[in-house]
Amino acid sequence: MISFYWFNYLDKEDAGIAIYVFLGVFILFFALGVGGGVWTVNSEIFPLHLRSTAVGITSSSNWIGNFIISMSFLSMMSFEIGQLLI
Repeated sequence: MISFYWFNYLDKEDAGIAIYVFLGVFILFFALGVGGGVWTVNSEIFPLHLRSTAVGITSSSNWIGNFIISMSFLSMMSFEIGQLLI
């Protein structure tokens, strides 16, 4: 939303710099806050005799889900509804 607002008032280079700054701030605070929480909870909720297998399965499902999302994002943007969501 910030990029849409600034796109009308700033030139493209300034808006691009602002987007990168805000993205960096978001990543910084996400990593300091809840970023590692998933991995911590994931390693603590399983009993010891199942922990290695369960963490392997949940980590694999996380990586596969992230891969599917990242590979389908650009193709979804080519449709009209994908452009409306952003």
